[in-house]
Amino acid sequence: MRISFRYDAGCNWNCDYCTQRNNTTQTEEQVINWIDTNVKKYVEISKASRIQLIGGEPGMWSNAIWLAFSNALKYSNAKVSIFTNGLVFENKIAMECFSKAEFLWHVNISLSDKVKKSYIYTYLTNRNIKPLVVIDKKNLLLLDQFIKNNSWIKEINTTMAVYPPIEKYNNLEFNNEEIKTFIEYCYKEPKIIKSSADEAILKLECANKDVINSYRKVCSTLCKLVYIDIGENCIYACCNRMDKIELTKENFINYFFKKIPIKTNYCDSCFNYASFKSSNRELNNEYRPKV
Repeated sequence: MRISFRYDAGCNWNCDYCTQRNNTTQTEEQVINWIDTNVKKYVEISKASRIQLIGGEPGMWSNAIWLAFSNALKYSNAKVSIFTNGLVFENKIAMECFSKAEFLWHVNISLSDKVKKSYIYTYLTNRNIKPLVVIDKKNLLLLDQFIKNNSWIKEINTTMAVYPPIEKYNNLEFNNEEIKTFIEYCYKEPKIIKSSADEAILKLECANKDVINSYRKVCSTLCKLVYIDIGENCIYACCNRMDKIELTKENFINYFFKKIPIKTNYCDSCFNYASFKSSNRELNNEYRPKV
């Protein structure tokens, strides 16, 4: 059971696969007031076991936003995950307020870019930081060199880029052969978490429409995930902003507990391996390399 609280105050990157574009309509004062009034209440109502804080880039948030979230989640037992490209590491208030949070660190824009030394030090001294490399067609073949050049990475999670369902992105999607190449590399490289390969295997299986429809039906029932966009004052079920409705307490309860039918075909980021695992189904072993 997860709630993603999203506030987009901008981002210092411009990844072509990112769906989190700035649609903020609320002032920062309104956002802080909403956090103060509602976050604790919504977490208690849902009994959420995981809270995600996402942007934009949360490193662009003001200290006032971080303090508001910290105060609202002070007594919650939910596990907090923060998605960042590393900019959050520069904010002392954020790192102090959420010292026990898990940081999912999007390590790079391009695998050839050098990572800031201060970010590497923060990672090496904080066991709650999990490096995440998003693989797109441009850097798939650079992954091996990236890992060799960055020996400080102890363990790495990788995921294949998911593009918005718009025609101009069609040629950027991975074909089956590229997905198989990625799977083989995941099994060859010991530093890569093997669930990365399983997500890619699931992607191959879901090329079969009958299979994916079956999976989606089960997973959408089991997976309780709601995106609350505080800046846009709305709720949606998938990061592509499908099935968007107004942000009210009643709508949140109806959405979270599936009292409102969700028509969304979740994108591959939301319909992911974690959701699949909850369905207790087995992946097809024919896509696994023989090791």
